[in-house]
Amino acid sequence: MKTTIKTYEDVTVLVSNIAGQVIESINYNNISKANIYLNGNAGFYFVEIITPAGKTTLKVLKK
Repeated sequence: MKTTIKTYEDVTVLVSNIAGQVIESINYNNISKANIYLNGNAGFYFVEIITPAGKTTLKVLKK
């Protein structure tokens, strides 16, 4: 089995609280994987990942 992992340039990750306030903004260059740690209190957060190919938003629950 062959697996290809795509590498992205100019990736921005925005972490927002439930009120929509951006609490962290991280920029990456030439990555295929990133670890993101939420330092805030327990609750829901939105993680928006923006690449040249598009963007996606994840809803995350921190316990």
